[in-house]
Amino acid sequence: MPKWTEQQRDAIADRGHSLIVCAAAGSGKTAVLVERIVQLVREGCPIENMLVVTFTNAAAGEMRQRIGEALGKAAREDPALGEQVMALSRASISTLHRFCGNLLREHFQALSIDPGFRIGDEQECGVLSHQAMEDAMYSCYEVGSDAFLAADRCYTQEELSELAFALHRFMMTRPDPWAFLARAQETVRLTGEAFEQSPAARLLADFAGRRLERLCANARETLALCEGENGPLHYAAACGMDVQLTADLAAAAAGGYAALHDALHGVTFAALGRKKKTDLFDEDIADRVKARRDALKKAVADVQTAFALTLEDAAADIRMTAAPLDGLAELAKTYDALYTAAKRQRGMMDFNDLEHNALAALALPEVRASLRAQYRYVFIDEYQDSSAIQEAIVGSFAREDGLFLVGDVKQSIYRFRQAEPSLFLQKAARFDLPEREKERRIDLQKNFRSRANVLEAANAVFGRIMRAEETEIEYDEREKLFCGLPAREDDPPVELHVLYQPDEDGAEEDENAERELAAVEREAKVVAARIRELVGTPFYDAKTETERPLRYRDMTVLMRAVRGSAPLAAQMLESEGIPVFCDAGEGYFDIPEIRAMTALLQTIENGARDEPLLAALRGPALGLEESELAQIRIYTPDVKTPYHEAVRRYREEMDDALAEKLRAFEAKRARWRLCARNQGVDRLIARIYAETGFLARAGALPGGAARQANLHLLTARARTFASTQGGSLHAFLRYAERLRAGGDSMSASAIGESEDVVRIMTTHKSKGLEFPVVFVLALGRRMSGQSLRARVLMDAELGVGLPCVDTEMNSERDTLLRRAIRVKAQREQLAEEVRVLYVALTRARERLILVGSVAGDKPPEAWRGADISQMHTGLDMIAPALIEAGASLTIREEAVRLGNSTWRVFAHVGGAAGELWSLYGREMTLHWVMCLPAVLILILSVLRVNVKKAMSVSILAAVVLCIFLRHLDAVTILKTAILGYTASDAEVGAMLNGGGIISMVRVALIVMISSAYSGIFRKTGLLDGLCGRVTALRDKTSPYASMLLTAVLASLLACNQTLTIILTHQLCAPSQKDKEEFAINLENSAVVVAPLIPWSIAGATPLSTVGAPMTGMAFACFLYILPLCELVRRTAQQRAAKKTAAQK
Repeated sequence: MPKWTEQQRDAIADRGHSLIVCAAAGSGKTAVLVERIVQLVREGCPIENMLVVTFTNAAAGEMRQRIGEALGKAAREDPALGEQVMALSRASISTLHRFCGNLLREHFQALSIDPGFRIGDEQECGVLSHQAMEDAMYSCYEVGSDAFLAADRCYTQEELSELAFALHRFMMTRPDPWAFLARAQETVRLTGEAFEQSPAARLLADFAGRRLERLCANARETLALCEGENGPLHYAAACGMDVQLTADLAAAAAGGYAALHDALHGVTFAALGRKKKTDLFDEDIADRVKARRDALKKAVADVQTAFALTLEDAAADIRMTAAPLDGLAELAKTYDALYTAAKRQRGMMDFNDLEHNALAALALPEVRASLRAQYRYVFIDEYQDSSAIQEAIVGSFAREDGLFLVGDVKQSIYRFRQAEPSLFLQKAARFDLPEREKERRIDLQKNFRSRANVLEAANAVFGRIMRAEETEIEYDEREKLFCGLPAREDDPPVELHVLYQPDEDGAEEDENAERELAAVEREAKVVAARIRELVGTPFYDAKTETERPLRYRDMTVLMRAVRGSAPLAAQMLESEGIPVFCDAGEGYFDIPEIRAMTALLQTIENGARDEPLLAALRGPALGLEESELAQIRIYTPDVKTPYHEAVRRYREEMDDALAEKLRAFEAKRARWRLCARNQGVDRLIARIYAETGFLARAGALPGGAARQANLHLLTARARTFASTQGGSLHAFLRYAERLRAGGDSMSASAIGESEDVVRIMTTHKSKGLEFPVVFVLALGRRMSGQSLRARVLMDAELGVGLPCVDTEMNSERDTLLRRAIRVKAQREQLAEEVRVLYVALTRARERLILVGSVAGDKPPEAWRGADISQMHTGLDMIAPALIEAGASLTIREEAVRLGNSTWRVFAHVGGAAGELWSLYGREMTLHWVMCLPAVLILILSVLRVNVKKAMSVSILAAVVLCIFLRHLDAVTILKTAILGYTASDAEVGAMLNGGGIISMVRVALIVMISSAYSGIFRKTGLLDGLCGRVTALRDKTSPYASMLLTAVLASLLACNQTLTIILTHQLCAPSQKDKEEFAINLENSAVVVAPLIPWSIAGATPLSTVGAPMTGMAFACFLYILPLCELVRRTAQQRAAKKTAAQK
């Protein structure tokens, strides 16, 4: 028997109430639900008298299995329960759609429907839907009503069909679709006075009031800066007036739209006071005050713009949308009738039909009574994801003491599927009222999944940003997470990696997209480095209660948005040697293997399209290398010639291996085209798999089983298309393109548990899952505002917002109704994004690593504020709390205590220097203290300490740092000193491996041999004649000029730097009188000149080491600028000296 907490026991044992169980992440809600069902069965309630609703078929199957296992265990203790185990197969454990289907088949006579109906798949319904819309457009044009023609004058035909589709889709999510449409049509006909009382006008005024209250608070903070220590006190008067102004405006907003409009008219700001000569203040504080005041002025100006129109003018604009909306409503009704008839003709329904027909059946008293009698208890899992129509269905027959609703509203992340978290919040508040005798709320707060530090980090972050007035949910004591696992001392800190990118003002949308992809590349490198460090490290597996090495499959990368980003991240991880599978929930036709097959099919259908042709040539049918593709283009270099024409010319005119491949591919393409025409697309795809071996090769890749399943699914979809439409290859490709554009998400199952790969997936796909190590990537990506820019905006309460199209002026403008819908949608979107982040952070069991990029080279000023409504990225949600806790977010690594959680925060600087810093950070401790040995050398050299003593002190300091900062033992230090440094990271090792005393033996031998030459030259007198010539040259020019020329000649002959220095020293020593000047001249001539000689090893060796060409030495400016400048300086000094001597 599990050890239940007190709250869990309460949820299991409570009787006589309908319950809403607010179950936090990892709190064992499913186990509680299963145990409650088993206990009810023990108490005599048959399993057939319970309805268990889940939101996916997979969840329903898992639920049935878990209930079966629990009942089986109970039956072994009580054999009388064996009958209930047998009855489980008949139990109502399903999705709501399946329940609706069963309800309609059982009560088909109530609605006069065919009980043999089937559920149309997404593909078949899509085809029928588009055909119905085409027919509806034709029908509406044929009728030619004034309303439809008014809509036609405002929008193109394509826009009309898209708007009608969007309107109909939204309506079908409502329990009363046509009543909603009627209310929306009434709303756009309101006059100014009536409109002020509408929900839209009240919402705009309330929103502006809250914003003005925040501006007032900011103005008070600005005034405090003026009046504080070293503040610009002469600005205080104007800032005080700002406080009063914003307070007055906020008060006016409470009076409604008209009152705020009047108050905003003629608003002006006082000028800042001038400073006096006696005023003493901090200029930085004064600049901050000015910047904050400028921001305040801009914000008030934005509110003025939003409330510029009078109520009458605003209502007049909205009334101009009435006729186009009526036309769209007519088109939507016509489409609905035609689509419904087409489905009825085929004996099928879609999911909307199931819901609305079930609701219609439940409107009949006898149907409700039948279900109420059949189901004593109704259980709804993941209740936070319920929609309004699903709520209406269940609420129509559930008994007042028989509901069991379980979920976590903080994990409601499916608003795009019409989930309404407000339903959960309203019911949780209602069930908590003492007067509700038959209803009760129970909270499950203990998390049995994650380590305490992960949970405390989540508490600290969401305790700050989950606020009811801004993000719908109040993260109070009842929403907090508490750790239910035994405490462990080795609880790792949460990591945050902030990558700074160079800021580009005024970047266009395309440039922003490119910058986001560049950020993903950099972030993926950081993730790859951490994965390499973590894999193989000891890890306590709580599931098996054993310690084992961490594997790749224990790690998952979560991303909020994946289109384009997830495949790039996967590619970067693969390039770093990390096995990875991208399970990101991208559109089916965007999956790499399906994209490759689609390109091949497009090429078979039409070989004159360059983009699919290139993909096909690189794909499974031929597999050409990039160099071969380039070879084809080189043969026909004219860029105006299409690539397919270049392929044809190469195929027909050349006679090499590549041309033979192209001819073979063309022959296959002809056969495949014939197969598509005679046997169908599905047979064609199967034949391609057989002839190319693509199916087998896909199976050999990471996630091979899922890849093969996706390819099989393509065949099945082609077969279904052929059976319903009988279409050609061209028709199938058009259909596939429509699905791709619409974001078709149907795909096969994910990879198996046995595959040792890192998975990349969306946060939505990770819901309900858990992983030992979680990386959350792309936290710097801004929330998408695409849905807020749609031509038609809709809200269940506010109605339908169309733009005001003035056909006479050929102009289009926003309306107050659209603004109100947009404001509400923005608030809902922000709340949804906060919940998505909550889901991501609570997937981690052991270790949580967060990664995000931000523009600029320092934390944005907005992170130092507390305006929750201005959060646009995941970093905006996390970083301000860390800054409040004392984090700088500007140094390489810092430890931060946030609430009761421990964090390690890393700042990654952009550019080459930042990349090197990050690269070296993989291998060593990067801290300013590590520079101490080098600093000591510089200081002791300036103090003219003996070089041997200076080196000894520096080496001793380095040893101390290695022991105490890098935690190296004496054996490792000695081994490194003798044998050299060996990095564990290959990329770092390519630059730093080597050194040590052993590596110096060869250099020492070269120096010894070169020094031997010095003795030979001196004792034999071989250079005495040359020394005289050098002395004569010195007398004619200058000591430095003669030495520089000697150094150049010596470098040409010696071929190495050491021998050049020795020769120059011996030849010039007799002519140099000042030893100190001699040493400096030698340093500025022989030492720097030698590397400039192409055949000298002094320059050739470093160039070849880094793979640079010999011409790269031209960029070593110091080597030739220094001697040239020194020559000019010395020559000028000598001439000045001669001139002075002549004057004397």
